[in-house]
Amino acid sequence: MATTKKATKKTTTSAKTKAAGKPKAAGKQRASSPRAAKGGTKAATKRPAAKDATRANVGAQKAKAAKAAEPKRLSLLDAAAQVLAGHKDGLRSREMVTLVIDKGLWTPGAGKTPHASLYAAIIREISAKGKDARFAKAERGLFVHTGKGA
Repeated sequence: MATTKKATKKTTTSAKTKAAGKPKAAGKQRASSPRAAKGGTKAATKRPAAKDATRANVGAQKAKAAKAAEPKRLSLLDAAAQVLAGHKDGLRSREMVTLVIDKGLWTPGAGKTPHASLYAAIIREISAKGKDARFAKAERGLFVHTGKGA
């Protein structure tokens, strides 16, 4: 039994473009990238690696200088420790938050319950640091400053 080969018709790119109605310019090939379309090659338009590294270092140095110039914002927990240090009787978390805001040590964000966040942060510090914590719980909801830390 003899096998027969089917004749396949191969179309060239010029035949395809003529069939599509787009005349192709003779001798020009399609650009593989936008840079090549403009007449340049990828290798010719790339910067040397040393220049890129230098530019990155300069940018990083400027960012560090800008960070060093602005003072670090005080956290609510640190501000509460400062306020609580001045009160011998102790304070509740709501009272600490209002005093911190009134003294301008901390500005509230979009949160609706900063007193609850402060309470939780104080409890976490007490459980994590133990005797070295800045806060101590005098009674339910009432905290005093221990005199340790900042």
